[in-house]
This record gives sequence, structure tokens and C-alpha cells, in this order.
Amino acid sequence: MLVKLNVRYVIVGHSERRALFGETDEVVRLKLDAVLRHAMTPILCVGETLAQREAGMAEPTVSGQLTAALMDRGPEALGSIVVAYEPVWAIGTGLNASPDDAQAMSAAIRGELELLGGEVSRSMLVQYGGSVTPANAVELLACPDVDGFLVGVQASTQTSSCRSLGRDAEGCGLPSYTRTSSQRHGQATPGAAPGGGNLLPGKTAERRFPEVLTDILVVVDLLVALGLVLLVLLHSGRGGGLSDMFGASTGSAAAGSTVAERNLDRITVVFVLVFALVTVALSLRWS
Repeated sequence: MLVKLNVRYVIVGHSERRALFGETDEVVRLKLDAVLRHAMTPILCVGETLAQREAGMAEPTVSGQLTAALMDRGPEALGSIVVAYEPVWAIGTGLNASPDDAQAMSAAIRGELELLGGEVSRSMLVQYGGSVTPANAVELLACPDVDGFLVGVQASTQTSSCRSLGRDAEGCGLPSYTRTSSQRHGQATPGAAPGGGNLLPGKTAERRFPEVLTDILVVVDLLVALGLVLLVLLHSGRGGGLSDMFGASTGSAAAGSTVAERNLDRITVVFVLVFALVTVALSLRWS
């Protein structure tokens, strides 16, 4: 269903799914498999609770989540996965994760990714998803191992907050919420937006051509369908007054009616063929 809706990014392993729905590391891995199998980009969420942090188990917990989800995956699969760190202990608890906290865990995540994926890990994106606001966006984006944000519902549903986050990102030389690994290391990225940012994780702000083509086909299909409805109505009352419309303005009424009917039939056949071809194309695109 998500593929048919042209969904490109899927959050997997969110802290609320783990806590409220009992999603284990095994379930998260299976979901990650499904997202990759359908050529979508998974955003893998990892993070520790307050109890785990106070017990000194923050890094081992996150490391275990990463290993369970990413172990034994090939370079191609790893290269298409985005990792998002959620400090669960700082969400709705009144406690705040500082930029130092975000950087420390992001660096630990990057180290674990290198153990799991080797060289390909350098191109993987690590986002931060713990109560990002316009007040802390600049400091967080200044962290060398934080590539961008996984913005929560409070910020994403408030237009003013989203605009402020965008302006803060621009202040860091990032006109969006995510930078690439090349930009992290100070290298130019071909095709990147001015200032070095991308609107979505690892992607450009431009829509992919297949999606645009799908939109065009849908519009054409709807227009042709409306045309077929009109043609059916014309068929039900063809002849007589329709002769002028379809090229039979001269001759007797009977002759005019015959010419009009033939022209109407030809147009109907063309519309049916176009409708069938476009429908088949859309079916193949969504299958």
C-alpha cells in the first residue's frame, strides 16, 4: 500500500512503537527487511530510556539495536538506510538532551556503523530526533556527527516552528534538515542545493522523474475517462443536431447523421484505446 501511494521514507523502530506496541529488535529487523524489499528508504530509530541511561547502558543499548537491525546486510542495503537517534529519556520527561549528548551518541553510532558496514558506513546519515526546536537547531547542526533532524510532531505540525528550523539551518550553511556525508567532511556534493543541504535524507529536493510521470498519467487517465463519459452521452443522442459537431454540416439530415455517427465511433475507439493504455501503464507502475 505504501508503494502504491509513492511513499519514499518509512520510520522503523520508533521509540513509541517499541514501548507501546512491544516491538522487539527482531520485529524491527523484519520491518526493515520489508521496507528495503519494496525499494523505500527506511529511517531506523534507535535510543535509550532514562533507566538505561542512568544504569550506564546507553551506548550498549543503542549498539545492540543497531547490531540487531543491520548485522549481515550488504553494502547496497546499508547505503540506503538512514539512522535516527532518539534520546527517549529526554522526550516528555522534562529533561533536555544537550548538543554534547547528541554529539556523543551520534559519534558512538557512527563508530558502530563502521564496525557493521566498513567503508559504506561513511556515507550513511545519522539524524537527531530529540525535541528539536528553533532554539537548539543551530547548536545541534554544528555537531560534526549530526547530519540532520527527525522532526517530531510538535514541530512538524506548527508552520512557524518549521520555518524557524529552516532559517536556523540556513544560518549553518544548510538550507534544509539534512546534509550528506560529503558535506559533513567538507567536500562538495555534485547536484546539491546551494549551501550544501538536501530537503530529505540523502535526496535532492527535486521530485524523481517516475513520480512526475505517474502524476501525468493519472491526470491523462482522468481526462480520458471524463471524455468517455461525454462520448457515451453523445452516443445516446447522436444524429440530427450532432452532425454539425462531427463534420456533417452539409447534405441531408440522414446523411449528416450517418457521418456524425461514424466520426463519433472513431473518436470513441481512440479514447478507449488511450484509456486502456494509460490504465495498463499505471497498473504496471504501481505493481
